[in-house]
Amino acid sequence: HDVQIDIAQDGTTTISGMGHAGVSAAVAAIDAILYEPQKGDAGPACVKKIFGDKILLDFKGCFGVLADASDMDVSVGDMLDVRIDKVDKANDRIYFVLADDKS
Repeated sequence: HDVQIDIAQDGTTTISGMGHAGVSAAVAAIDAILYEPQKGDAGPACVKKIFGDKILLDFKGCFGVLADASDMDVSVGDMLDVRIDKVDKANDRIYFVLADDKS
């Protein structure tokens, strides 16, 4: 990204560069690495695997399951608009619903 990233002893991080685009791209890359899924987060997710009535999704680099999907016509590689319904940190699991599901 042609930027410089400095991290001070106290954890303060400075990102600098000659162009706004490079700095913005570096910030986006760091944000993606540090992303912590939260209930209610929504956006596109990629279908990675289909098994029975469940679909394994990749959402911002985090994997989770969309259950009760037996009536859906999807293929691996398709993109779905989803919302995080539950984050089970104790078992390292994320559960999704379709973004237009109001439940």
